[in-house]
Amino acid sequence: NDVGVIEFRNSLVPFVIPQIFTTFPNLIELDIFNGGLQSIEIPDTVQLQRLFLSYNNLGRIANGTLNAQRNLLLLVAVNSNITEIEAGAFEGLSNLQELILIQNQITDLGTAFQPLSSLEFLDLERNNISRIDENTFSASPQLQVVYLEFNQINEVSPLFSVAFRDNLQFINFRGNRCVNRAF
Repeated sequence: NDVGVIEFRNSLVPFVIPQIFTTFPNLIELDIFNGGLQSIEIPDTVQLQRLFLSYNNLGRIANGTLNAQRNLLLLVAVNSNITEIEAGAFEGLSNLQELILIQNQITDLGTAFQPLSSLEFLDLERNNISRIDENTFSASPQLQVVYLEFNQINEVSPLFSVAFRDNLQFINFRGNRCVNRAF
């Protein structure tokens, strides 16, 4: 079967039915928009390149959820009620280049971003992030564009950008309280 893209828009889809992946084994893009999605499990046999999960009710990105998605290049989850990204949630996503998690309720980044060694574009605007530690993005040397606007950031480690400073082209801290900091 040659179907490469499946979209569910404005459909009640609280979870992904596993048969989708056996029926469409060549799937490279999955888009579940405004579906009430509460969790996502993708079998190891499927190798998505793009995953869109916007306007859902995910709550958290759990450890192991996306581990087998080694070909994933783009992950988008806008306004999906994400409150937590567990350590290890992005394990195996070493080829991910773009991560867009706009308008969720993420408060702590922890070490979840450590496996993202190919990440070039990161958009975390309009969350509830309060601090950026020096190790938050230390394993992402390819990072070029970072949006952190309109969070609750009041503390930024002066060393937070050391790992990717050579490639950094743009960073946006607008609407935060982190002032008078040297990077």
